[in-house]
Amino acid sequence: MSLYKRGRTWWYKFEFVGQTFRESTKHTNKKLAEEAEMQRRVQLRDGLHQIKRTSGHVQLFNQAADRWLEAKCLRRPRSARIVTANVGHLRKHFGKMLLFDITDHDVVQYQRQRMASPKTVNEEVKNLKSILKKNNIVIAIEMLSQPKYSVGLALSPEQEDVLLAACRQSTAPALYPVVLLALATGMRHNEIRMLTWEQIDWKRNEIKVGESKTDAGEGRKIPMQTR
Repeated sequence: MSLYKRGRTWWYKFEFVGQTFRESTKHTNKKLAEEAEMQRRVQLRDGLHQIKRTSGHVQLFNQAADRWLEAKCLRRPRSARIVTANVGHLRKHFGKMLLFDITDHDVVQYQRQRMASPKTVNEEVKNLKSILKKNNIVIAIEMLSQPKYSVGLALSPEQEDVLLAACRQSTAPALYPVVLLALATGMRHNEIRMLTWEQIDWKRNEIKVGESKTDAGEGRKIPMQTR
């Protein structure tokens, strides 16, 4: 946003197709002023492209994400924590953008900058597409290619020791406990990622799995082992 104050009133100043627009929002409330600036930007853009809208409501990504999350978590409470985490990452990049301003180029930038596995990024982008589609916005998005995994092989005790030793040398502080937990319990990636302290029973020395890929996996109890 490009807001500034003159007395008690908020004004905006921005460039559009080489022309400077400096106008009063006629508001003393900053939130109303931000909405006025957004409306003006959309009005200019729609006029340039001869777009006629049936609704005058303009939304930031954050606003649309809030509405989408509320409905998503209500319909599918089991996936609430995962989609909330996904949208949290999307907010950092798209949060203050107008929905109509988000382009395929913005998504490509997000895919390049997001430091996570292709599978994780693809899940987040799928949520982004769903939020946009909910607001009648469709853009062409190509998902990242994901490696095809072969059937896994069990590690020998010696291989586990080598793996854990390498994890201890990593600059990522969470890597060692995560790998150790995976080796000791066989828990899935998301089961470990969404684990909370409340799921650990120190008296019984066991972990109660939370949200899982299958109904049978959810709520199962796994004994904690020591190495």
